[in-house]
Amino acid sequence: MVLLADLAADARVRPPGCRVVVDLRLLQESERAPITAAYLRSLMASYAAHALPGEDFVPVLRRLRPDPTPAMEAAGLHIATRRWLPPTARPLRSLGLPLDALLLRAAELRIRPAGSSAGMVFHTAGGAMPARSRLPVVATLLDMAPWELPESYARTAAARVGHRSRTAGLRRASRIIVASHASADALVRLVDVDRERVAVVPLAADDAFVAGAPDRALWQQLRDRYRIPERYLVV
Repeated sequence: MVLLADLAADARVRPPGCRVVVDLRLLQESERAPITAAYLRSLMASYAAHALPGEDFVPVLRRLRPDPTPAMEAAGLHIATRRWLPPTARPLRSLGLPLDALLLRAAELRIRPAGSSAGMVFHTAGGAMPARSRLPVVATLLDMAPWELPESYARTAAARVGHRSRTAGLRRASRIIVASHASADALVRLVDVDRERVAVVPLAADDAFVAGAPDRALWQQLRDRYRIPERYLVV
């Protein structure tokens, strides 16, 4: 029998952290993929707020763009070093993805685990993944549209090259994070990856949706505007 006290004691034992090589280039050009950029921003803020012993980060950044990481350091994120890459994917469009994969592979070279960490991992959420990485790759996939609508996303020869590069990277990934069970099912069916390598982590509500004190005057104004009765159900 497991006692409640035993579970409480285990909860206080935190696992050792690791060194995370993380692609943050979309934070420098958030207009390209605003949902992914918002995900990365919240993810890094969460890391900064709940650091593990031995955990630190090696952000991969694009040259000639503002560096978003000093603010993260000020918030408590431990950054070991930075890796800077030239712009590739945007000027070359889909043909830039295979080249990007090679540059990401080069970015992880000569990076070693910290002495107090549990190892290293490469985390990406932007679609590009390192070619034949020597590290376990964790990929967050927030959009299945390229695989569900190939007639729109892989219409040209260049787009098909980029699409194959993304697909190959996902198939090599050690772990793929998706936001719903529907996305997990689509990933297994359309990309042909093992279900055991897919983790479903639902997205949390943004801070803008945190419940605040009720503004009864505003409620009355909205009810009057939309003719909502005193009792109603929102679905």
